[in-house]
Amino acid sequence: MEKIRIYRLFSKLVRITSILVVASILATLFYVLSEKEKIEQTDETSKKNDEKYEAYIQNPLIKGFSKDLKPYEIGAEKLVKNHDLFYDLSSIKAKYALGDGLLSLSSQSGILNEARDYLKLYGSIDVLFNDIKLEADFLNFDLKNQFLEGDKGVYIHYKNSLIKADNFLYKDSNKTLNLNGRVKAKINLSDF
Repeated sequence: MEKIRIYRLFSKLVRITSILVVASILATLFYVLSEKEKIEQTDETSKKNDEKYEAYIQNPLIKGFSKDLKPYEIGAEKLVKNHDLFYDLSSIKAKYALGDGLLSLSSQSGILNEARDYLKLYGSIDVLFNDIKLEADFLNFDLKNQFLEGDKGVYIHYKNSLIKADNFLYKDSNKTLNLNGRVKAKINLSDF
């Protein structure tokens, strides 16, 4: 009898030990798999974050010179590098020295091409030069060669006069403003 009791006790002990060993192996396996899944999720999240990552400069001020060494400044609320030498700008304010005075402009957004010193402006553009105010929604500005062009319509205000045109080109080198397309003018002769 005593041997049977010892055998049963030993058998229970072996079963309990076997169950504990199997349970610890399963727990270890479960832990390893869950850690591997966490690492994979972290890698996927970091890849997604890298794709969403956007570096920008807040309130940048860009300074330069035209071909004939006249200075200009371009300020913006935000500058984001688009790719290599292209930068997206928002809330732009710029000053540009021309032969006869200072040209000031503001725009909602634009793209600066650093390689060509070229600025494309979009949305609610205001250009002020002496007593002339120019309004447009699209404008190209060659910073080196000092010319402005727009092909999406322009309004030019001078004192009490107004000129509206489909497109325009201004070259500072010869001080000419060419208006093309449908041109409408309301001119107050006392302004001139």
